[in-house]
Amino acid sequence: MKRVLFLFLICFSLSTVGQENYESIIVPSQFSFFKEANKFNLNALTKSFFEAEGYTVFYDTDNLPRGIASDRCQALLADVIESNTMFKTIVKVVIKDCTNKVIYESIESESREKDLQKAYTITLRDALSSMKGKVQFKKEQVSVTNPVKTASVVATETVVSVKNENQLFAIPTAVGYKLVDAQPVTVMVISKTSVSTIYIAEKGKTSGVLIQKGSEWFFEYYQEGKLISEKMDIKF
Repeated sequence: MKRVLFLFLICFSLSTVGQENYESIIVPSQFSFFKEANKFNLNALTKSFFEAEGYTVFYDTDNLPRGIASDRCQALLADVIESNTMFKTIVKVVIKDCTNKVIYESIESESREKDLQKAYTITLRDALSSMKGKVQFKKEQVSVTNPVKTASVVATETVVSVKNENQLFAIPTAVGYKLVDAQPVTVMVISKTSVSTIYIAEKGKTSGVLIQKGSEWFFEYYQEGKLISEKMDIKF
């Protein structure tokens, strides 16, 4: 039961941080268009810029704090994209969330400087400067799918997936629903939380959470130290 509550609290806490600002940014130690880390000191330049903007910044090769290591949705990713031509060095900085969605782009900076170190330094500084004072991003509402997976990893390495073949029908109660079968016999009682896709669930003597993932519902609970994820067929 304690582990079930732990799983629920993680889901709840991560689902309610929608209006908080991000505090951390991860920067690659090596950009994809170079064959060595921190080429021309560009990665360090990028890291320093975001630190000056008030973020805690890590390289992707660092030992990340436990909270970020277990849930990368707690940090943004800053990357540099190159689109050079024969006579121009062209770069821009992109900010991505944990789903790899681009949520902000800098200007695309160009230079005709022949010295590559100067060209990259000039263009990157220019691209970063265009973002100055504009990188206080708010966390979007976090899908409960990722937090549940994160909680599973923290609590146990083993997840057992099963499927309940019996369709259940939801009958409203004062605090949620009772789920009955075709007879009808009450199979499960679920109670609402402040998150519409998560219910506290009781199935006989088993306590857990009922979670919506996409269009499907899963009853998750612990049994003999293993996390059981039971797919449910529910008609609300």
